[in-house]
Amino acid sequence: MLDDRSAARQRADAIYEEIRKRICANRYPPETRLHEEALASEFSVSRTPIRRVLSKLEHDGLVTARHGVGTIVTTVEPEQIVEVYTVRMILAQAAGHYFQRPFPPESYRALAGGS
Repeated sequence: MLDDRSAARQRADAIYEEIRKRICANRYPPETRLHEEALASEFSVSRTPIRRVLSKLEHDGLVTARHGVGTIVTTVEPEQIVEVYTVRMILAQAAGHYFQRPFPPESYRALAGGS
């Protein structure tokens, strides 16, 4: 049972990544309506995982669910993209100091309870 959930989660993650790529590559341009039924058929899944994927994409700001209309690809201004990636780069640089590679042996020993 656990393996089934894991496989379902991996499949949903793969669908999410594929639809996200299509939106980012403009294969689904802004204002495109995403049809649950068509996506479910394409990816050979029920509508439930597609709804979850679309919900996650909505959380990411890539689509908007409109009552009575459906799920629509949002319009993102170039300035917004620049702002998001600027913040991501700042965070990545700041976090980089905390994640040294390779992991220093003295840190490993300290975490493992050694001296």
